[in-house]
Amino acid sequence: PPPPLPPLVPGYVSAASEAELRSLIEGATSTAADVSIYLPPSAHFKLGSQISCGSNIKVTVASSGEGATLDGQEQTRLFTLGNGCSLTLRGLTLVNGRADYGGVVEAKGAGDVEIIDSTVRDSAGYQGGVVHALGSGAVSITGSNLTGCSAGDNGGVVYASRSGAVSISGSTVTGCSAGGNGGVVYASRSGAVSISGSTVTGCSAGEHGGVVYAIQNIGSVTISGSNLTGCSTVGRGGVVHVHASYSGAVSIIGSNVTSCSARYNGGVNYAWDSESLSVAGVDFIDNRAGSSGSVLYLYNIERTSISDASLTGNDGVTIQTLWSPIDWNCRLGRWMPTKGAFFGDFSAPECNRCPDGYFGNTSGLTNSSCSGQCIRGHFCEEGTADPEPCPVGTRMPALGAASNESCIPCAPGQYQPLEGEEECLPCAAGS
Repeated sequence: PPPPLPPLVPGYVSAASEAELRSLIEGATSTAADVSIYLPPSAHFKLGSQISCGSNIKVTVASSGEGATLDGQEQTRLFTLGNGCSLTLRGLTLVNGRADYGGVVEAKGAGDVEIIDSTVRDSAGYQGGVVHALGSGAVSITGSNLTGCSAGDNGGVVYASRSGAVSISGSTVTGCSAGGNGGVVYASRSGAVSISGSTVTGCSAGEHGGVVYAIQNIGSVTISGSNLTGCSTVGRGGVVHVHASYSGAVSIIGSNVTSCSARYNGGVNYAWDSESLSVAGVDFIDNRAGSSGSVLYLYNIERTSISDASLTGNDGVTIQTLWSPIDWNCRLGRWMPTKGAFFGDFSAPECNRCPDGYFGNTSGLTNSSCSGQCIRGHFCEEGTADPEPCPVGTRMPALGAASNESCIPCAPGQYQPLEGEEECLPCAAGS
């Protein structure tokens, strides 16, 4: 756990009431001076209106132990920021925020917003159930628990437009939703979106992107080291929906995605006209799509790579590609088509084994002919990378031998002292 916060740490001032908290921030705003405010543990401040910061300063509000509570009482957001003001909320419980834009924080022309080691419950907005950032800096949520946050339109937790990066790390997000797009994050013309080391459960969108929706977003979307379960959308992209030209790369790395769904396409990821998709070290289990692509639906994606990934129990067409070739990074001796519809359970780098009688000694093989028929003097069992030589005393004059048993023993009066030969040799006279 973090060390105790002020009064032990110099530079903080204490606020024992909602009125003192408001006064300290208003005073810092008027004097354009940074301020760090400590709220006593177990304090419960009920806000009747939002607290405003309209100066280019840094405001930190923190608590320790069980943490102080800031309560919007279902009638107001907690903070509104502008003119470059940055806000850090640490070790707090933030509940019942309500507003059209940002149930906890509205940042308009503001600096960065940080929520650290905090609990956020039952906050709601029309756009941005927790944070609404417009023309502002980065939004980061770290080591926090978020439950039941919602947006009537977009961004159940964060709405970002023309703003900086959005990151959620080491956090738990449960039952958050958007009536429109992005059950957790909505990003448009903003920085990178990342969800790392987090657990996301039961989040949903009424239109697209049960967890992340990015449209014409200049930054990438990355989900890493996370577990996502039971996320859904009425439209497309049960976890991630990336749409429109100039959207950045999408990466899903070292994660588990289970029982996510879309009513139409892309039970996990729906990508349309975006830069690239990278999947590495991911297990996709029991995901669904009502139309096509229970795991991935890819349309006009420049580059897609899939490695060290397992797809099990997913419904119907597991991956659907349209003008979106896939590099599977298969093992040698394996092949995988690069486009079309993919069904059933499979994994990479295991992919499809080259059939008996064929070998695959290069990467990027796309059909069952692999690198070709097994060469003469050799045999190739299923999944062979390099042809195996027929043993001493045998021959193989034809292409396509499928096993050691295919190698033909030398006839009486013949011998073969070497491995991997097409023909036997006549024995010397008298031998």
